Amino acid sequence: FKTIGDFEKSQKIVSDCILKMKSDDYSYNNFWYFEFQLLYVDITINSSASPVRVLSLLLNTLKHAFSCSMTTIVAKGSLLLVELLVTANPKSSLEDAKSILMQIMPMILQIQELESISKANLLLAKVLNSELYNTENISEIISNPHAKEKVNTILELLETSITGFKKMNNLKLMKEAFELEYSLAEITNHEGLGSHSKEALQQISKRINEE
Repeated sequence: FKTIGDFEKSQKIVSDCILKMKSDDYSYNNFWYFEFQLLYVDITINSSASPVRVLSLLLNTLKHAFSCSMTTIVAKGSLLLVELLVTANPKSSLEDAKSILMQIMPMILQIQELESISKANLLLAKVLNSELYNTENISEIISNPHAKEKVNTILELLETSITGFKKMNNLKLMKEAFELEYSLAEITNHEGLGSHSKEALQQISKRINEE
């Protein structure tokens, strides 16, 4: 749906599917009902000026999925919760976002779903990057060994996520990952990495325009 670019239309399609499943006992299925709810939340987070309005729906979905032992839904929903926190309140939610990611990472790896693994790595890279900027100034990032170690961790997470997004041909998230990689390359004066990221971003933008 998101590749269409018409978020309002996508929301309507997903809402109609949810309502149909609720009203038709024959078509109702717990797993797909939760999947459509998560899709609605995902679209809203990426399109609404007030993504926090789906927090209640997301928490309710997570609660019921957990009670049904639906690990895949819980893992994907938890990633959306992190994305919602980071989107709605990036500065004050870093600790909560990081804590959730560290707790659910084993679950993400357990379900062995490429999209979830790639998103988890990108989200953790974003959180660590924001954390880095909050605790260090640019000159300290370059000279501080601890900060350098964190930069390397972020780059490793980005590499893993980019590899996954390439396999899925997810241009939007590839672009996000390379943008973060490029900004880190600029800060650390890593010319080779910067050139690679810049070239990748140009190619992705060209492909997006062609689609």
